[in-house]
Amino acid sequence: MTEFTRFIESVFEPGGFLSEVLPGYESRPGQLDMALRVAESLEHGDTLIAEAGTGIGKSLAYLVPAAWWALTAEEPVIVSTYTRALQEQLILKDVPVAQRVMRRAQESWTPNAVTLKGRANYLCRERWQAEVGRRGPDPELAGLVQRLKPWVAETKTGDKAELALSERDDRLFARLSASTDNCSNTVCRMNQGQKCFFARARSAAQKADLVVVNHALLFSDQGAGGTVLPATTRLIVDEAHHLEAAATRQFSYRLTVESIARHVDGLVEVKGTAAEGVLPTAVGMLAGAGAFVSSAEQSSDALGRVRSSVHDVDRLTRNTRLLFDRIHEAFDALASSGESSARIQESTRRLPDWSEVEIAADDLVHDLKSLEQHAQWLERTLSKAVNDKLLGEPGETALAAVSAWIEENALMTHRVSTAFIDPDANGVYWIERQGPIDGCSFNAAPLDVGEWIAGSVFADKETIVLTSATLTVNDSFQLFRKQSGIAEATELVAPSPFDYASSALVYVVSDIPEPSQRDYQQRVDEVIGSVGLALEGRTLALFTSHRHLREAAAALRGPLGDRGIEVLAQGVDAPPQELAERLRLGDRIVVLGAQSMWEGIDIPGQGLSGLIVVRLPFDVPSDPLIQARSELFAAPFYEYSVPRAVLRFRQGFGRLIRSTEDRGVCVLLDRRVIAKSYGRSFLKSLPGCRVERGPMSEVGAVAREWVEGAGAASSAAEQRQESHAETGAPR
Repeated sequence: MTEFTRFIESVFEPGGFLSEVLPGYESRPGQLDMALRVAESLEHGDTLIAEAGTGIGKSLAYLVPAAWWALTAEEPVIVSTYTRALQEQLILKDVPVAQRVMRRAQESWTPNAVTLKGRANYLCRERWQAEVGRRGPDPELAGLVQRLKPWVAETKTGDKAELALSERDDRLFARLSASTDNCSNTVCRMNQGQKCFFARARSAAQKADLVVVNHALLFSDQGAGGTVLPATTRLIVDEAHHLEAAATRQFSYRLTVESIARHVDGLVEVKGTAAEGVLPTAVGMLAGAGAFVSSAEQSSDALGRVRSSVHDVDRLTRNTRLLFDRIHEAFDALASSGESSARIQESTRRLPDWSEVEIAADDLVHDLKSLEQHAQWLERTLSKAVNDKLLGEPGETALAAVSAWIEENALMTHRVSTAFIDPDANGVYWIERQGPIDGCSFNAAPLDVGEWIAGSVFADKETIVLTSATLTVNDSFQLFRKQSGIAEATELVAPSPFDYASSALVYVVSDIPEPSQRDYQQRVDEVIGSVGLALEGRTLALFTSHRHLREAAAALRGPLGDRGIEVLAQGVDAPPQELAERLRLGDRIVVLGAQSMWEGIDIPGQGLSGLIVVRLPFDVPSDPLIQARSELFAAPFYEYSVPRAVLRFRQGFGRLIRSTEDRGVCVLLDRRVIAKSYGRSFLKSLPGCRVERGPMSEVGAVAREWVEGAGAASSAAEQRQESHAETGAPR
């Protein structure tokens, strides 16, 4: 046993340091086992994949070893999460506990921990000052600016997480954020004066022992050459089941007429007979500063550049519309009636009509390169004027904007060329209809990101710890390994300490109609209403379809409202976290959730006693990316579709029991778990729960009896002759 592992035992063992700093702490074998494995990985430099069941306390199981390593080895450790909610929880709740543990062990040990997010999360002071002083500002943005003035005067971080922004205000905040658009470290006055919030956060991260980031920043930092995060060979990834999704998002893009137009408008925007944007504004600025006084030829060239750029923008606009007209024609030829997307495969590109798309795309690429030549001339001219002290702060700001535009244009040009002319062999491409009359978008995503993750993100790391509550299917990490590019790793499954056999009942409704039957939605509504009434609210129903969710909300509001129970729907009444908070408060409410509410919400106690899974969460089979990735498997449904659905199902079920005192019932409204052979994979994935089958007519009574107590539920179950009691396989 090494000094490191002895320290870990002294923290997590009964009566250890953790119990001294955390009142009510109970030592958990699974947590100690995981902490020891993390310590070994940090010490020996290897990869650990750890599935940690609900209640293990995995955050402290990796934070304490990470803190010890950072202090003793003097090497920072990066901790990456998927959601901002967990990022905030770590830095505000779990890290302070780890810090108290370290100080308790040795008074001088105080690991410095910071959180670092992407640029878009931080206020840009340059943009803020420009917007405050703007004449005739956008009314919507001006309203947000007025509301934010007290916060801007007091904030130390500039992090929008300090604000309770609505979805609308969050979109407006993007125009005030420190995004790469119009942001350059070389000329930013705020950065040089260390007033830039993002620069200060990045500087603090370079000096920290523990740096908490999200997957998006982890991946984007690799794309930027590793210039944001501190150099380290130690990485811990929580919520690791989202690695593939985060990496996919990093390399995906969507092209539309509007997105290309917005990009071009940043440099030159033609309005009637006038031209606006960085280029004409900067040329006027240069002329006013006397930059062209010494040369009439330079002045003539500058005016010619403006005229030529306006002409190029006009041609580019026409060619963009022509390209998307051709794309729309291709969609109509490929898609069946009612379909919203059409995948573009190699066979599609060999069709005669596709050549029209390639020709239009080639013209657009030429236009983008031509416009970039004007931007490069402007960049050189502005740089010289700034260096010659002919232009002050306005010139520096204009230079930053044009440099950012050139970088974005190179990316836009590459995307158009790759999408239509020279596709990437690892790319998946599809056309998506935006609406009946809104035209189409062209979309691209990587087929396999595992190789990139392994070769880029993990390549320079000696220690990699990957953890989540759900990583295995049928006791195997095989799918996760493939998605993450992991070849060699130590594996650990730390089961939950909760006694699910006595705390959780799974009730499979045996007579629910098939979704294709006419009365299916009505019966779903009846079950949700029965459970909501029986438990006096305290119920969360998880949907896979927003349409079905809205229909259920409309049908249930009246009947349940008459009984004093409020029905709230995600995306209609409030965002997920607000709905979760209402459940935590113990209100008499039934919440209808979809997608994001299948995970990431924590409602311990009696606020959530009933969980209804309306349908098994299979991916939409017509999704082009799902189709393409399925083709990588010999038996796509059983090797890819079912495992993904099982993992999602486990995440949803995990919302029910969040503490040792919790007691709840999970009602399944999808008969496939008992009617199909693959259904056993779902039931087997549950952590040793009691499973019953029974009719709709008894669901309310079953839910009430179970939640009220084990004795009543057990006695009632024995009396139900048509029920078939089963026990899920323990994990």
